[in-house]
Amino acid sequence: MHLNDFSLLNNPPWSVTKETMEMLMCCFAECCGHIVLHNAPSVFSMVFSMCKPFIDPKTGTKIVFVKDGDDAACRDIIGDDWR
Repeated sequence: MHLNDFSLLNNPPWSVTKETMEMLMCCFAECCGHIVLHNAPSVFSMVFSMCKPFIDPKTGTKIVFVKDGDDAACRDIIGDDWR
């Protein structure tokens, strides 16, 4: 999920965010390798820290925050052809 242009002014309603989290946990957690949040604002990691106790532990370990320039993390998660 590419989040370069995200702002609190244009974010989706909480109901949409909650439904997305439920779908990821219930439907895609077992078949998903990783959920990569690229260039997420720092508020995402703070919110994730607060929500993580409510997320299935197996799903929580699959959510990864990656910043620009973190080539090693991208290569480990996605592979050598990640660009």
